[in-house]
Amino acid sequence: MRVKVYRSLLLPNRFLGCDRELTMLLTLMCIAVPVLSASLLNAVLCLFCFGAGLMMLKTMSRKDPLYRQVYLRFLRYSSRVYLGGAPSYA
Repeated sequence: MRVKVYRSLLLPNRFLGCDRELTMLLTLMCIAVPVLSASLLNAVLCLFCFGAGLMMLKTMSRKDPLYRQVYLRFLRYSSRVYLGGAPSYA
């Protein structure tokens, strides 16, 4: 019996061509700072940071779409796993 696996279930979640959570976090920060500070200079600075951050996230997503999940898993297990191979007892 063959089971259909839909392609949309296998693709990573992307928003504006980047990882969804990181893009939404960047957007939230770049909207909140000028609204809370009410300064034109901060608004221009946040627009620049949004453009640069979006370009950086797109580059990261093109190289490896699951980079964020892999890095978070590495941080979670790095204290428990010895990455240097088998320890020598000599």
